[in-house]
Amino acid sequence: MAVELRVLLLLPLWVPGLHAQTTDAVERLSEGSTLYIHCPYTAQRNYQHPKAWCRLRGDKWEPLVETTVSSQYPSVTRATNGKVTIEDYPLNHTVSITMVNLQAEDSGIYSCAYPHYPDLYYLLKTISLIVFKELHRYELDSLSVQCPYSTHGYGTDTKTWCRTQGRTECNVVARTGYPSARRNNKDLEGRTLVWDRTRQRTVTITMQKLQAHDTGLYWCALSRGGPLTPIMGVKLSVSKKPTG
Repeated sequence: MAVELRVLLLLPLWVPGLHAQTTDAVERLSEGSTLYIHCPYTAQRNYQHPKAWCRLRGDKWEPLVETTVSSQYPSVTRATNGKVTIEDYPLNHTVSITMVNLQAEDSGIYSCAYPHYPDLYYLLKTISLIVFKELHRYELDSLSVQCPYSTHGYGTDTKTWCRTQGRTECNVVARTGYPSARRNNKDLEGRTLVWDRTRQRTVTITMQKLQAHDTGLYWCALSRGGPLTPIMGVKLSVSKKPTG
């Protein structure tokens, strides 16, 4: 008997606690992929103004990479910091962003922007980036997934492992505070444990005796009694063991 509770998953509202944050687009990519984003700006914007690629941290935008001021129109300006490259094309009034080798921890809300005042940014285009882990297992194998979460007071939140149905609906498989009484049976929730290690700020999900029909998209998520806020996505593929 599967858990019947279903909830809405706030995919575009990726950052926990910021349910009012809106985004222009949602990008869903697998680990190891590359993100390409183009952010147009109006011709009236000063082409000499530096452009930045920012990530939302708590309630503040943190610049990850920023172009320098260009004095020669219409030269292209670019900058690289780690795996992020930003390029400003003034003739096309476009900022291009490239992020390579994406990992699950890169999931979050980002924006092309330019500095407006110290520590304030004018946002050109905001996206919710969702990076999935892709995991492959054989039938009867076990799966263990660790989902780190923020330090900002989420230790008391209910931690949930749910399976998606459609674009926004997520069926709860297991969650903290609600242990299953049907361990090791054939039902999915009876083979799943959620362990919240609050000191390490990590949720560990264990699924046992995997079956081919367990294949699907899953989420670690937080809940304070309202809609779930996802913290990590996993694409699980379970196949039969090869014979011979």
